[in-house]
Amino acid sequence: MNPITSLMRLLVALVVVFGLLLGLRWYLLRRVTSLSATPVGLLRVRERVWLSGRMQAVVLEVGEESFLVCTTDHAVQVTPLAKLPPLSPVDHTDQPNFATHLEHMFTFLRQGGKR
Repeated sequence: MNPITSLMRLLVALVVVFGLLLGLRWYLLRRVTSLSATPVGLLRVRERVWLSGRMQAVVLEVGEESFLVCTTDHAVQVTPLAKLPPLSPVDHTDQPNFATHLEHMFTFLRQGGKR
């Protein structure tokens, strides 16, 4: 096989792979920002904590009321909560760009996974 042909096939494959990675990154970033938008409906999940693989605690807001909902595989427990203070708006301006995040990841891996 001609080395020039092999090189061209390699370059085309690299362009396709990096194009797919950038497309996936764009899709995920768009999806994450759309999920963090203010909900319009009456029911809102304020906080969710996974206690184990199949157990979770969720703070739900229904209108003006708040509930603590604990779920397992076999049971659901709902406890009304006192009125919770409103959430402060989330500021996304301090999030690093992709290049900074990637550099932090490489530094973390070079240090053997230790901070």
